[in-house]
Amino acid sequence: MQIWVFVILLARLGSTFTPQPAPCSFNPMCLCKFRELPRNTPPKVDDINNIIQVSCVGIPFYRFPELPMIELEKLDIMSSGLDQLNEESLGGVRAEVIQLMDNSIFNVNHKSFQMTSDMVKSIDLSINQLQEIPLQALRSIKNLNHLYIQSNHIEHIKTEFSSDWGRMQESLLSLYLRNNGLRELPSDEMYSLSILRKVKWLDLDGNKLKNVEPGSLPPTLEVLSLSNNYLTRFPGKAIDLLHHLTSLSLNDNNIATIDFTFTNKKRLDQLDLSGNGLTNVDNLFNGTLTLGGIGLEHNKLMNLSFQTFKGLSLQRVNLDHNKLEFIDERAFAGVSNTLEFISLRGNNIMNVPKAFSQLKKIKHLDISSNGIKRIEEDAFSSFFDTLRYLLLSGNHLTGVPTIALKGFTKLAQLDLSYNSIESITVDDFKGWGKSIDTLFLQSNKLSYLPENAFEHTPQLQELNLSFNNIKDIHTTAFSKLADNLYKLDMSFMQTKEFPEEALKPLTSITILFLDNNAITVLPKTAFYGFGKLHYLDLEHNKLTTLPVGLFHSNVHKQLHDVWLSYNLISTIETNMFTSLSELRSVALTGNFIKVIKTYTFVQLPNLITVSLSENQISVVSEHAFIDIPRILRLDLQNNLMKEFSLSVFQNVSTSQFPMALNLSYNLISNLFVSETQSPLFIKVLDLTHNHLTEIPVNFLNAVSPSLRQLNLCHNMITHLHNTAFGNLALLTMLDISNNQIKGLHKKAFIGIEHVQYLDMSHNNIEQLHVQQFSIIGKLRIINLSFNTIRSLPRDTFLGSKLEKVDLSNNKFVVMPSGALAEIGYTLRHLDISYNYIEHLDSTMFADTPFLTVLNLSHNKLSILPDNVFSTVQSILKLDLSGNPIRANFKHIFYHTQKLRVLNLAETLLKSVPILPLPYLLELNLSSNFIAEIDPFSIKQLYQLRSLQISNNLLTSLPSQTWHFLPFLKHLDISHNLIKILTKDSFSGMGSLEHLNIENLPFLERMDSGTLSNQTMLKSLQVQTWPQIEKYRFRLASVLTTIPSLEKLSVNIQEDILSDQLLGGFSPHLKELRITGENLTAINPESLDGLEDNRGLVLSVSHTAIDSLPEQLITKLLKIKHLTLDISHNQFTTFSLDQFYKQPNTWENYGTNLISGGLILNGNQWVCDGSLLRVAQWLRRWLREQVRSTVLDVRLRAVAQIRKATCLTPDTGQLKSIFDLQPEDVSVFEKSSSPSINIAKYLVLIVCFCNYTIR
Repeated sequence: MQIWVFVILLARLGSTFTPQPAPCSFNPMCLCKFRELPRNTPPKVDDINNIIQVSCVGIPFYRFPELPMIELEKLDIMSSGLDQLNEESLGGVRAEVIQLMDNSIFNVNHKSFQMTSDMVKSIDLSINQLQEIPLQALRSIKNLNHLYIQSNHIEHIKTEFSSDWGRMQESLLSLYLRNNGLRELPSDEMYSLSILRKVKWLDLDGNKLKNVEPGSLPPTLEVLSLSNNYLTRFPGKAIDLLHHLTSLSLNDNNIATIDFTFTNKKRLDQLDLSGNGLTNVDNLFNGTLTLGGIGLEHNKLMNLSFQTFKGLSLQRVNLDHNKLEFIDERAFAGVSNTLEFISLRGNNIMNVPKAFSQLKKIKHLDISSNGIKRIEEDAFSSFFDTLRYLLLSGNHLTGVPTIALKGFTKLAQLDLSYNSIESITVDDFKGWGKSIDTLFLQSNKLSYLPENAFEHTPQLQELNLSFNNIKDIHTTAFSKLADNLYKLDMSFMQTKEFPEEALKPLTSITILFLDNNAITVLPKTAFYGFGKLHYLDLEHNKLTTLPVGLFHSNVHKQLHDVWLSYNLISTIETNMFTSLSELRSVALTGNFIKVIKTYTFVQLPNLITVSLSENQISVVSEHAFIDIPRILRLDLQNNLMKEFSLSVFQNVSTSQFPMALNLSYNLISNLFVSETQSPLFIKVLDLTHNHLTEIPVNFLNAVSPSLRQLNLCHNMITHLHNTAFGNLALLTMLDISNNQIKGLHKKAFIGIEHVQYLDMSHNNIEQLHVQQFSIIGKLRIINLSFNTIRSLPRDTFLGSKLEKVDLSNNKFVVMPSGALAEIGYTLRHLDISYNYIEHLDSTMFADTPFLTVLNLSHNKLSILPDNVFSTVQSILKLDLSGNPIRANFKHIFYHTQKLRVLNLAETLLKSVPILPLPYLLELNLSSNFIAEIDPFSIKQLYQLRSLQISNNLLTSLPSQTWHFLPFLKHLDISHNLIKILTKDSFSGMGSLEHLNIENLPFLERMDSGTLSNQTMLKSLQVQTWPQIEKYRFRLASVLTTIPSLEKLSVNIQEDILSDQLLGGFSPHLKELRITGENLTAINPESLDGLEDNRGLVLSVSHTAIDSLPEQLITKLLKIKHLTLDISHNQFTTFSLDQFYKQPNTWENYGTNLISGGLILNGNQWVCDGSLLRVAQWLRRWLREQVRSTVLDVRLRAVAQIRKATCLTPDTGQLKSIFDLQPEDVSVFEKSSSPSINIAKYLVLIVCFCNYTIR
């Protein structure tokens, strides 16, 4: 469950606060931070006056949490599910900073901030459901400086109240409105943002602005961001009026040319024009603008002509990822004495440009990922005395270009990675390397490090040699780096022996990567020379044991992190981790450990995390963990334990640092307490997926002084007896779902009075007792779904404060109105879907007037009285789908004017009902019998954003209807009987972003201009129609008219993909999904045009394809960031030879060719020798693309990868490809060229988000 993961994360994050945050006394699920206290004085959680911050992040709330009258520096209620702010929401809380982002807030009451109006300075309402800026609530705030309201649905600034910003006109300093869908900025004085007289920072990224008129912006602006809009012209006239502007971002628009001259000379520190399709930047602004820096990356520049940047006085220029082939020798004339930073990464430059000879003050030069094979002696001579950073990675250099580097005097960082350098010598760095502090040599062809290899780089602090095939290291290779080298990366070098002698001189090492090698043995003294070592990574080697004394308390006094996961370790000896005063984390996941012996982890005063998951542990011995007071997390999940005892701990954790203990996915049927009764403080206990048959009450009572969250789901518990859980006074979250509970004692919950979240779903509960939950006075959320409950006694919930009740998938035949009446004041969300309720009337909701979400779907409702919802006038979301409803919808919704989301799918509708819902945003009418859309029916749905009318009987689209829905963004008309689609079919739509016209089997005509007016369309689901004659229709002709398209999904009806899509790909396309059960082949030229995309997720799935043409693969490689999904097809083999056919491709690119990963599951793979090499490819991809030192990130990535399985021929069993060993396959192919053959065959790489080491 997501919330459990979150709380563990909170526990970890909490340790970094000073002073340490603690659970709030008024709601222990939230964290409170206190004022600075005298040293070693813990905060008193009931001392409200000393609280300065309250943080409730990821805690579900369906009404605003009850808070005391208090003054705070900061209040965070984030990712909680709140759907509105009422007048009383904040209560008596006053705060300087209020953060309410990532909720579901639809509206903000005009008095919401009244109590804190004289104190609040910053409000964040980002990532909510707001349709307009809540000016009525904000304008009376006396001194609001910062307003964050990005990622909502605000399409217009010009509204009824937009002319009255109140006191913000004189107080607001920054305004963030990105990702809202704004279509224009009003320039008339009454509504313009220019009335904000002190705003310095304005963020308008990711909107739908097509132009920016003069007078539409605050005149005091210093920073303006207009990225990712629809601008086609440089907004010069508007910018001309901003006399204080220093930074302007216009990246990712459609500004193909710039021809503007400012009225007066202007100076900007930074101008970003990247991603605009510019083909020429000569004589920008005709000498009327000077710049500190300019961003021109991801354009279409092919050359830089004479004096390209004349008059700009540039210090920084970024030209990455253009198509530059030619640079005039005097291209930089005019900026030769000012330019300090230039980046030309990812162009088509074959030689170092002679234009560099003009540069006199350059400090940073990046010409990575071009085609440079040789560098002339004088290539960098003009800036020998100034250059500090030189990046030459991803070229075709075969050696260190010593002759070109010999004149440098201040060079600090040199990147030669991803080249084809075969060797280095001691003389390579002679005469110029004395200033180098960072050297990158990863992914070359190095096989040997010679004697005193780095003698001439004595200041070197960071050295990366990973992804080479270094088999021999001279014992003195690093001898001259003893004093300064602190970070060394030697991962993926295929070395089998630990290079102890070579590493001995490196006494200053603090970070050492030796992961993904083949090291089998570590000498006891392997790290004795590394007294400053902080971080050690030995993951993915072949270690079977660890010698006792490997980590020595007298030597490793600064050791923080040890990574030993995914080796072959079967035993950890006693005293392996002892008296290491600064050790923070130990990771041993994915080994073959069977027993954790006594005294394995001893006297570790700062240890926070131990991961022992995914081993074969059956026994954790008594006193295995001793004197570890600050441990916050112990992972023992996915092992083979049948029992567990608290006697494994002695003096572990404290009340101030309670830990999270994960025992899930074992075989545990017995839990024992410690005979010594040593105090143990566990905050989170996860016992899911075990074999428990009853609540382990004695075990729980032993940890009751600190236990706040308990997860017992997926066990075999059948009954909850009297006081079933003992006395767990601090418990706030309890999950006992997915058991076999049938018997439930009336007093089962005595002792857990403070539980707020209770999940009892997926059991066999038939009935609940009177006052069953009355003892749980703090209960806010209960899930009773998927049981067999028929009714509830009236007083079932008496005494609780329930905000959300889930009764779905039970056997109710009538509404349990009496039971719900007891919680009518607090109840906000009610789900009683998938039951057998036949009747509703207004009296049933009379006592629950504050409901905001009501799900009645899939019952037996038929006749609904006109006043059925008259008592729930605050309802925001209503689901009536799956009921055979007969009602006068015009009348039943008369009282629900605040309704935002309505689902009427599968309700036997034959026409669109008249809905008097002026604020409705989402309407689902799918799976009915609607044959036409009457304009009169939707006339009152002016604010509608989403309409689903799929799977009906529509034969045409009513063009005269759409102008009543000017804000419609999402339209789904799939699975209908439509015969004709023309431009008129969508006439009147000006905001459409997502359209589904798939599965229209009777379509006879579709004009090429059908969607040409949909200039905002971002996502399209469509099919091909082979029944329409080719001379009359080609899908690509339709697609060509949608340049804004970012996501395209096409169901191919034919057996071959040939020219159906050819020429129809938008330059902004980010995702292309191709499906089709009849599709057996793809022609090589069928996807021509995709190669120019900056990044693309290409999915060819759920087809009958068994191969991809080599020519197609070759073209796809030109995409800078590619993710390839060929899941659920008919592949039997998939060779990556075609990805690495060119010489040096493996060294130059590594896994960067498919940097987003591959998804190939759902095919029939057989374990063979090629897959053994795939595992190494996988690990390299994880290392290159995920690159994280965070435990959770690594574990999630590996968990995804390990889902890939193949069939072992000998046993007929499925085996994770990640775990393949030679004995698992029938044929083991010996590779003669490991650097290439590593990537020969890839079976599954699951796409995973990129993370960077922080």
